[in-house]
Amino acid sequence: MRFSTLIVVTIFLGLISVSVHDAMTCIKTLGSRVENTRDCYAAKSFIAESFKNTCEGKGFESLEQWQLCCRAMFKLEYIAWCPAENFMIDEAAERGAPKLMYGKWIAGAPFEASSGEVFYRSQN
Repeated sequence: MRFSTLIVVTIFLGLISVSVHDAMTCIKTLGSRVENTRDCYAAKSFIAESFKNTCEGKGFESLEQWQLCCRAMFKLEYIAWCPAENFMIDEAAERGAPKLMYGKWIAGAPFEASSGEVFYRSQN
């Protein structure tokens, strides 16, 4: 009877170890996804907010410097900016509102989710 108990306990421990291994693998994968998502959000947030601040005259000295620094910091494949009137009709600007500025960036693998675009019109 002791030998049969040993076999049952061994099978039970084997099943538990397989379950724990699967759980740890899932936790590791989920942790990687969370870290990737956090990094993408931080990059997108920084690039958009620094664009707005640069348009206001804070932060970077110019949009060219913003472009160069963000490309280097986040290893972007593409980053550019221009006045929105270059590609769309801006009726508010025609009525005397400040220019609408546009920024766009494309991130490479594995941070494609941090790609984005931002529009900004000064409140002054």
